Amino acid sequence: MEKIVLSKEELDNLTQLQKEQNEFVLKLGQIEYQISTLEKFKRDLKQNIENFEDKQVKVGNELNKKYGEGTINLENGEFIKS
Repeated sequence: MEKIVLSKEELDNLTQLQKEQNEFVLKLGQIEYQISTLEKFKRDLKQNIENFEDKQVKVGNELNKKYGEGTINLENGEFIKS
């Protein structure tokens, strides 16, 4: 079997291609990690919104039960029956 040695230029080109491929793989891995982190943050935020909406309904129901239908001026706390 004949042994063939690549030229320095050919070897440098192949080495550079390998380096670029490794960088692509690393960057893609970083992006996938960021996506995973953002998806978790999104799930947590949706749960917080759901909890907030439940609390909002609860407070609204409590005030409605206590004062009846109406509106509240948040600046001065005044309740106006409808």
